[in-house]
Amino acid sequence: MKSLKTVKCPRCGCLTTYTSTNQSRPFCSERCKNDDIVNWATESYGIPGSTKDELQDAILWTADETIDDI
Repeated sequence: MKSLKTVKCPRCGCLTTYTSTNQSRPFCSERCKNDDIVNWATESYGIPGSTKDELQDAILWTADETIDDI
């Protein structure tokens, strides 16, 4: 008999089965799935990295270097 794989819900940490019958996988419920989507959409989550100003400076510097090479 094949054992069911259980994983922690990325939102609340509850253990949940990771099977095709769990329509919310890898989340434990639709609520956790929806909460996660809302957090990404409202930018409550973010990918660690440079600030917007640092990125803009890098883009401007790259553009200046490219123009100098022409």
